[in-house]
Amino acid sequence: MTLTEAQDLVAAHAPWSGYAESYRALEADYLPHVCAALRNVKPGVAAEVGPGWGTMATWLSGNGWQVTACDRRPLGAYITEDLLRVAGFAYAHGDIFMGPLATGADLVLMTQVLPHLKYRPDAALCNCRAMLRTGGMILVSALNNDVAPLQAEYGTRWREVPTWDSGPPGDESVTVMYNPETLRALLETCFEVERIWQPSGSATMLAEGWAL
Repeated sequence: MTLTEAQDLVAAHAPWSGYAESYRALEADYLPHVCAALRNVKPGVAAEVGPGWGTMATWLSGNGWQVTACDRRPLGAYITEDLLRVAGFAYAHGDIFMGPLATGADLVLMTQVLPHLKYRPDAALCNCRAMLRTGGMILVSALNNDVAPLQAEYGTRWREVPTWDSGPPGDESVTVMYNPETLRALLETCFEVERIWQPSGSATMLAEGWAL
């Protein structure tokens, strides 16, 4: 399955028009590079945390992966039962801060999720680590604040973000931003970081980490 085919399938089963009107265009900055990074990885068990409208879950499933999309939003808000049926992946409703949402994964994927996490991101990543088998990989993407800065409640200071037990989160859409240095420091709290790179022509960084 190509990325375009996955996007067409998502568009056909989206519960409202936001995907076709705006979100699909935003995916052009980073999803082709995410797919390229995974194209030569042997398919196995994958869990996507924060799957959005389900584009990558659909693409992974269409390329031989056994996929669970893990989201704090209830089924139907962005991903519908119809999409699960036609694309062939599962859905786990839960908050990554509460604990692991799947087990035994070869791959955990998080695209553009880290900036929006409302509590300490290292806690979320450690729960992602617990979802992986030994030797499994996490692949994340995040906008590079050095290239495309956005207003964020805590700037790039992810260590200052409140912990899960500290009370209600802030109201800002973007909690914290990242650059290569802060992204590496975050990932190294839970993973052996293989590489962080920024594809040519993209404002988004990609990073691989391993559960060794």
